[in-house]
Amino acid sequence: WLWKPLHKRIVLWYMHKSVTLKLRLARHMVHVVCTASPESFRLRGSNVVVTGHGFDTDLFSVPRTTKLSDFMRIVTVGRISRSKGLHIMIDAMSLLPKRGVPYRFTIVGAPVIKDDIAYEQELRQRIVELQLADFFTFTGPKEGSEIAKILAESDVFLHVGGTGSLD
Repeated sequence: WLWKPLHKRIVLWYMHKSVTLKLRLARHMVHVVCTASPESFRLRGSNVVVTGHGFDTDLFSVPRTTKLSDFMRIVTVGRISRSKGLHIMIDAMSLLPKRGVPYRFTIVGAPVIKDDIAYEQELRQRIVELQLADFFTFTGPKEGSEIAKILAESDVFLHVGGTGSLD
């Protein structure tokens, strides 16, 4: 409210699926709303600018570096959080050994807030309960170049976010 009378340009960066009353009001108080994708700002308007995620795609155009193996290499990358649906992935992976599908699943990422830390512990416990410990690896956070290498060495990238975007 202070910047408008001072004739300052106001830009809001927003990237979340939630649409709240505060967000609806904020959209009208700013000059421009920047977001990475239409799914990350679910209100439309002439002041909404979709910028993309800003990834250096050349970094991820790494040629496949490994040969075929005796097992499927599956990876997911992102923050360890309930909203990312990692528990769904783990439950789905429990079906593969029963069907004779050998695999290794790599989870790249880390928890950020207290609930994320608890969630990671729940995931690890679920993996033990399902007797899948030999199939799963948690790598922790990785830099972009390391992620590019992991992706190049993988057969499948798995994501189960429910927003319609890469999340």
